[in-house]
Amino acid sequence: MRNIDLRAWDVKRKTMHYDFQFIGTDWIVFTSDKQPLDDIPHPFNHTYPRNQLKIMQSTGLKDKNGLKIFEGDWIESDSHNPKRFLVEFIEGGFCTTYPDCIPTDINHFYSSTGCCIKVIGNIYEGIT
Repeated sequence: MRNIDLRAWDVKRKTMHYDFQFIGTDWIVFTSDKQPLDDIPHPFNHTYPRNQLKIMQSTGLKDKNGLKIFEGDWIESDSHNPKRFLVEFIEGGFCTTYPDCIPTDINHFYSSTGCCIKVIGNIYEGIT
C-alpha cells in the first residue's frame, strides 16, 4: 500500500500543516509536538471545519534539493523557458502550468541526468 502525503493550508491562521487526518466531517490537525494549537482544550489536536483547510497532495517526487513537491508549489527550472511553473493536478495527473502554455506532465523535468527543478514557494505563502 502506498502512503499518500498531504499538506493543508489553514485559511484562517495562514499556516501550513503537515500532520493531520480526516475524521467524520472535520479535519483534525496536530502540532509537531502534539500540543493544542490554541487555548481551546483539545486532547493534542484542533478540529477544523472542512472549508477552513485547503488540502494539497504530494506528487511523490522531490526537487533537486530533496524537497517534496506538492500541488500548489511554484517550481523553477534550470533548463526551460519560461523558468517558473505552477504544479497542478489536471485530469488525473500532476502537471506544470504557465499562463498561455499547454500543461506539461511534471515527469518531463526528470531526465536520465536527474531532476532539473527546485521548489521556490507555493500559492499560499508566495515565492522565495
